[in-house]
Amino acid sequence: MTTAPPRTQLLRWQDPTPLRETFQREGGLVMLSGIVDGLLPPAPMTELLGFKLVEVEAGRTVWIADPDEQHHNEVGLVHGGLAAGLLDTALGTTVVSALPAGTRCASLNLHVDFLRPLVPGGGRVRCEGRIVRLGSRIVVADAELSDAAGEALARASSTVSIVRAT
Repeated sequence: MTTAPPRTQLLRWQDPTPLRETFQREGGLVMLSGIVDGLLPPAPMTELLGFKLVEVEAGRTVWIADPDEQHHNEVGLVHGGLAAGLLDTALGTTVVSALPAGTRCASLNLHVDFLRPLVPGGGRVRCEGRIVRLGSRIVVADAELSDAAGEALARASSTVSIVRAT
């Protein structure tokens, strides 16, 4: 058996410090809007995985990704970790979009249901996150990942703890 030469991918990212500083000074919605508008850099992890934030409002975010060969698993499908990562990103940023300055949050859980596999050549995927319940200490959010035709590929929910500044 012969193997093809390895492929390479150039990874670039920017210092994430402005994200954290904007979030702590102005809140989550301002920070995320800055990413959408190109005024702030995306987080390094979203750059690494090829995720792009395209819409944000308080309690809702929309992300897109274009799964490609580097996202394949050993059996030739798009790795479920890409879907789980995109769902987790949408859930987390959806919660952050509703948080005021001086607040932090941490996920308590992540539940993912895979409905259909992401297939190579399936095109762009879209992931929308929404807040289900915004409490003073706990936030519940859900997200749905869909293909280019709008068919659901996966769903997820998360419970997030809010940590207020002291």
